[in-house]
Amino acid sequence: PGGVPAPPSPGGRSRKEGDVLEPTNPYAATKAAAENIARSYWYSFKMPIIVTRGNNVFGPHQYPEKVIPKFVRRLVNGLPVCIHGDGSNSRHFIFVTDVANAFDTIMHKGVAGEVYNIG
Repeated sequence: PGGVPAPPSPGGRSRKEGDVLEPTNPYAATKAAAENIARSYWYSFKMPIIVTRGNNVFGPHQYPEKVIPKFVRRLVNGLPVCIHGDGSNSRHFIFVTDVANAFDTIMHKGVAGEVYNIG
């Protein structure tokens, strides 16, 4: 499969497009289920499905309550920011124009039935 490897998993290794999805919460499970439903149309009917898996996207005009604009606003105003838990969790972010460029490349050069990691 094509695409750029996603950031490392919590175990430290990069994720590959062919890796088995192992959701750890209901939200992730619904995303995995939706991907499987879409891919079933490729396998059953050869409907031209391309799956993309991305990270958290950030950029201009983002909702102010999202973590990056919220933290920037608080820090600029000399206010503390709150990290939940013990700080060991991590999130990976990608700039919106990078995601748009990846989608454009995948739309023009991607292969139906494939999965592409963006990030």
